[in-house]
Formats: sequence, C-alpha cells, structure tokens
Amino acid sequence: MSSVDFIKNILSGNVLTSDFWKQNIKIIVLTILAVFMYIYIDYSCMLKEKEVTDLQEQIEKAKNEMLVYSTEYTNLTRPSTLSKNLKNKNNPIKEANTPPIKVK
Repeated sequence: MSSVDFIKNILSGNVLTSDFWKQNIKIIVLTILAVFMYIYIDYSCMLKEKEVTDLQEQIEKAKNEMLVYSTEYTNLTRPSTLSKNLKNKNNPIKEANTPPIKVK
C-alpha cells in the first residue's frame, strides 16, 4: 500500500474498517492502557507532592509556635520575673536573702 492510498483511506474513513486495526489491536490497546497508567501515576504523584508540601508547612508553623512558647517560658522562669510576680500577687513566699547552706 502506497502512502497516497493510505492517505486516501484515512480521508475516506476506510482506515477504520481496514485490516490495520485488526492486525494491531493488541498494540493499540496496550498503548491506550500505558497512557492511562501514565496519567494515573502522574496525578497520584502530584497529590503526594501537595501532601508533602502541606506537611512541611505544618512543620514550619509548629516550629514557629514552639519557638514562641519557648521564649515565653524562658521569660517567665527568669529569677527577676519570678520575684516580680511573687511581689505583685501578695504571696507569703518571699525571696531568700541568705545563700543556701551546703550540707556536708
């Protein structure tokens, strides 16, 4: 079959009824399945990448929140802040003026 005849068959629609499809149906089906598999795998990879990006953003937010709480805790546990809080709340607990005694 020459290329001119093949083009005539395509334009006239005879290519759909020709033996070409009957002879190559397995390859055509496998090609279509391969294309669908490629689309499915690509889509699932995109979903996983989005999930990883979202989780990385959550980790960054958690790290920032931990840093905020850590600085608040450090600020609250400073001796100067503790003594100031004890004086303001009329607590019976007072700051020791004498150094601790070493037990030998």
